[in-house]
This record gives sequence, structure tokens and C-alpha cells, in this order.
Amino acid sequence: MNLTFVFALFYVLTSTALIFEFNKIVFMGIAIILMAILVLSKKVVLKIALASVVLSFLCFNVYNYVNVHTEFNDKDLEFSAHILEKSVNYDEYSKVLAEVSIDGKSFKSMLYFDDVTVKLENSNKINGKGYFYEPNNKNGFNKQNYYKSDEIFLLTSVENYEIVDNNSFLLSSIPSKIHNKIKQNIENLFDENAENFIKGLVLGDKSDFDNNFKADISKVGISHILVVSGLHISYLVSLCFVVFGKRNGNFAGIFVIVFFLLVVGYSPSIVRASIMHIILICANLFNEQYSSKKSIWIAFIVILIINPYSIFDVGFVLSFSSSAGIIYFYNEIYDKIKCKNNIINKYILQSFSISVAVAVTTTLPLIIYFDSISSISILSNMLILPIISIIFPLSVGFIFTSFISPVIAKVFVFIISFLISIIEVIVGYLSSFKFAQVSTESEILTFISIIMIVLFVISYFKKNFSKYCIPLAASIYFIAIFYVSYSDYNSIITTILPVNDGECIIITYQDEVTLINCGSTQYSNAGVLVNEYLYNYGYDEIDNLILTSIDKTHIRDINDVEIPVKNIIYPSKPVRQDANKILVEFLESHQLENEEIMPEYIEIILKDDKKLAVLINNSILTLHSFTNKMISEFLEISNVTANTIILSDKVIEDYKEIEKSLQKLQAKSVILVNDYEKLNFVSGIDAKTTVEYGTIRIEEDLWIN
Repeated sequence: MNLTFVFALFYVLTSTALIFEFNKIVFMGIAIILMAILVLSKKVVLKIALASVVLSFLCFNVYNYVNVHTEFNDKDLEFSAHILEKSVNYDEYSKVLAEVSIDGKSFKSMLYFDDVTVKLENSNKINGKGYFYEPNNKNGFNKQNYYKSDEIFLLTSVENYEIVDNNSFLLSSIPSKIHNKIKQNIENLFDENAENFIKGLVLGDKSDFDNNFKADISKVGISHILVVSGLHISYLVSLCFVVFGKRNGNFAGIFVIVFFLLVVGYSPSIVRASIMHIILICANLFNEQYSSKKSIWIAFIVILIINPYSIFDVGFVLSFSSSAGIIYFYNEIYDKIKCKNNIINKYILQSFSISVAVAVTTTLPLIIYFDSISSISILSNMLILPIISIIFPLSVGFIFTSFISPVIAKVFVFIISFLISIIEVIVGYLSSFKFAQVSTESEILTFISIIMIVLFVISYFKKNFSKYCIPLAASIYFIAIFYVSYSDYNSIITTILPVNDGECIIITYQDEVTLINCGSTQYSNAGVLVNEYLYNYGYDEIDNLILTSIDKTHIRDINDVEIPVKNIIYPSKPVRQDANKILVEFLESHQLENEEIMPEYIEIILKDDKKLAVLINNSILTLHSFTNKMISEFLEISNVTANTIILSDKVIEDYKEIEKSLQKLQAKSVILVNDYEKLNFVSGIDAKTTVEYGTIRIEEDLWIN
């Protein structure tokens, strides 16, 4: 086929898409095809021309982002918006992703509404007024890069709005309508558990997913099954080949990939898979040899051309790192362990090889991005991915038949629901393992993951070493996971959670849990963070709850804690009566009494009527509820010393006075639960804030008196 004709065909298609508001397809469609031809074609002139076009796309995107960012930032403006997804509740607000238009210029923005009752659907159009601003970074989370990776440079606080009636037919609304119809069919025919699973698997929609099951999936390391990815594209393209034949199936495959992309959205994993499969189809059309190694690099470059900030997106990083692991290391592993039994090879060793290959390249990114990783991901993937490979084609059959005949669709529903119930049993059993999650704070894990990658790279380029490197890398990985699990279990772990102006500290040692305070401001919920943390690490009860002060910054969210509490300690007098009501409600619901029964590594060194000072492992002292005057008075009657002091930002206002107190305490570090610029003036003290670092974790050996 003539290359000029192919280029002209896709130019017409993408230009048509532009007319019908498919802005994404303009950039993605043209860039993908041009890059594919750029690599596959042997004509130098054509390569130079196409490279120029690709560069122009990059320049246009950069100019567009910078222009919108500077022109509308920090302004109250009237706007119109095309809603891109269903609105969801976010703390005490509602939020929704939208394509915003101001004075003829369009850009993506996340709209925030000071109202939890806002209900907006895909393809809704609204007019309104709002304040546009840059994302700010807090609690150790780089919000700016997070939003930029999704092409969002400005957020919008909506002051008022109205939904605009739009009776005109828009081709661009068809994908979202199909998305909603598929979702509706799933909700009508599946029971609740299977319904949520299928919506996540097929549409990537996890909005209604059960939080406990979502946490279980994370614990066993198979969260990727709820991300629309290359597996979905592979099945769809294969189906096109079966139905239309090899040649016509190539054209049908491109259409199906683009349309599927529009229906499910533009997550990094699905975009990567789409690009790689389109390159495969182009190779078939031009009778060129397909190289998965070339195509993954092309996909990498194209996505960064579309949005350079994608490099900061965790989905982008994990999608490419996992695919690279399979492409570069799967065969190296499988060739070394395959046996003569084809059944064992197909159902056990191939799955094991894929899981290990993915672990090689994803462990380091997981350590960088997450506080914990699954120690049993290889096992869980071996057990569950074969079932997923059966469920997805059945789900495609369900989608088609649900539009034609609900009776036939129910046959698919029965089989799919049965397979999902098997997955739920497996996930429930594996997630009950005590060490299913291990902390990523250990430097050993980081070191081992780097060593593992180095060994596999050596085995890839130096075949003579592969028989030694691969077993060695796998062995040190499993030994490291076991060591970190054992070390965490036998160490005292003090975790300070990021709860803005409040305080919330979790102390774990072996099977024992102590929670010190559970308060936050209205912008976060300490109780929810406690539930997530303890559930992820397999703790099912809190042995001791210590409240150092009865005010909202210390107890506001205790009624949101879902983990049972055995013992509670608190001051005899409340600081605030509204906080005391929260405490009374908690005591009545849990049937608890104030009893001072403490583990040996936690000591209440000051028990005032209204305040408690708590010393953890003779090393960490929390004085968050204390004023400067109270700290001075406390030090006059106490000779306590501690390496780390946890303070409120308010006491740092008198930094000269607090510096004297810190010197008397012989403190080596200070932790604040909020940000404060004068912290830098406390000379000679290592200082951290939860605003800058997020969750702060301290691991220590048990101190013995």
C-alpha cells in the first residue's frame, strides 16, 4: 500500500475528528501513525518530513500549556465546560473532570464544588463562574506533577453554575453514551460484587468498588487487573482478525482500538497498549517485521510528545516498567525454567516467568511511589491472571449480547459471576497472610531491587551468565522480602500520619497496636487513614488508644475508626466541650473505660488534668498538645530526654524559647504535623513536617531498660 495514501487517509480521519471535537484523537492519531511510519519507512526524505510534523506537535502542545497556565491562573472567570466523567464526592466537596472553555481557548481542569449533592454525568454541558488556580503540594504529595501528568495545569473552584440543555447531536458524545449504556447493562444484570468487579475490569471504573476488597487486591499485588491495559486490546484485535480475516482485520483493529480508547478513557496503560498494537498493525500492512522493543519506545516517545508531564504519572511509569519487564526478561526467565511437560509450562511456568519479569522492573517504582508493596504478588498473579484471561473475553461477549438479548447475556453473567467468586476466595485467603504487605521504607529493598535489575541486565546481554544471574536475582529478592517482613514485625514502628493541624500516631510492635490521638482538620480524616494503614498491614484491633488532649485536633475522627479498641487512656478534664461529646459517643459505642494499662515501651511521663505527654520507646516524645509555657513547666519537674520530639507548629512561633527546650531535651530531630517557615531557625535540629514529607515512619529496635 502506498505510504502517501496511508498518510492522507489518516489525515482525513483525524481532521474529521477535529471537526467533531475529538481533540485527543488529533494528537494521538496523527502522532501514532506518523511515528510508526517514521520507524518503518526506509525513505530518508519521508522520515525528515514526518519528524518535522511530530516536532511541530510537541511545540504546539508546550506553547498551549504555557499560554493557558499564565493567562488564567489566579483569576475569577466565567467559563463553559464539557463534563468528561461522572462527578464524585471528595471529602466535603464534589469534583468532576471537564474540558473548560474561556474566550475560545480550551483546556482540561478538575472542577471542585462546595456541595456534596452535585450530580453531573458524562457529556453534560455547564456554564458557570469559578476561581482558577494552580494545584498546591501538601502532605508529601506532589499535586502539581500529579495533575500535570493528566494534562491538568489549573484547578477550578466553582462559585455557581447551570446545566445547559444541548439537544443537538454530537458525534463526540457517542463514546460516552456507549460507556454509560455498558455500565447500565452491567448494573442491571450482575449482582453488586460481580458488578463492581466487571466495571473495574472492562471500563476501569472503580468508583463503586468495595473499599475492603480494593484493599485486599492491593495487599496481594493484583491492582493492575482493574486497569484497562494491553490484555484488553490484545483480545479485541484478535477478535477482529477472527471476524474479518487478517488483512481487513488490520483496518478493523485500528478502528476498534481508537473507539475503545474513547469509550474507556485515556489512562497511560491503555494509551501505551493502543500505540503498540497500532504499530503492530502498521507493520502487518507494510509487510515489515514487528519489534515489540521498538514499539514500546515509540509508545514512550509519543505519549511524552502528547504530554511531557506524563513522566510523573505513576500509571505511566508502572505500565511501561511492567511491559519492559515482559518484553526484555520474560524469555530469559522462561527459557531457563521450562520443562518437557507443556501443560506445566503453559499454566504454571509461563505465568511464573511473567510475574517474575514484572517484579524485576516494577519493584523499584513501587518502592518510590508507595509506602508498602505486596510480598506475595508473584503467587497471587500466578493464581488469578489465568482466570482473568478467561473472564475478559466472556465480558466482551456479555457486552455485545447485552445490547441484543439480555436473556443470552445472562448466560455470560452466570459464568463470569462464578469465576469472580473464585477470585474473591483466593484474594480473601491470600490477603489474610500476616506479611502480605511489607513497608518500602527499608533501604535494603531499594538496594536489592537495583541489584536485581543489574543482574537481569547482565543476563540479557551476557548469555553465559544468565544461568547464574537469574536464580541469584530471584533468590535475593525473596530473601529480602522475608527479611524486611521479619524486621518490621520485631521492630517498634512509629508512624506519624499527615492530618494537617491535628495529630495521629500509630505504634506497632509484633501483634500489638497503640494509637495516639486521632484528629485532623476538615480537609482530611485521620480515622480513615488509621483504617487503611492497619488493614493494609493485617492488624484487626487496637490494643491501646491514648488521647493526649480532649480537643478536636486530637480526637475529631475517633468515631470513624472501624478497628475495635480494647483499652483507652485520656485526661480527666476536656479542653473543649464539643470534643468531649465526640469522646462520650465513642466510649458509649465501644463500651470502654479509662484504664492505664500500657506496654513496656510506651510511658505516660506527664498526666495533667487536661494534657498527657507520651514517651515512645524512650526515644520519641509527643508534646503536640502542649504550649511553650507548658513545655517549660514540664521540663522543670522532669529530667526526660528524647531523640525525636513531636510538636505543634504553634510553639515554633516563639522559636527562641522552644530552642532552649529542645536543647534541654537533648533532641536530635523535630517533627511537626504542619508546615511552618520558622522551623528552619531552630538551629542544629533535623526538622521534618508532614506537609512536606507526608507520612513519617520511624523504625527502632525495642529499648530495654
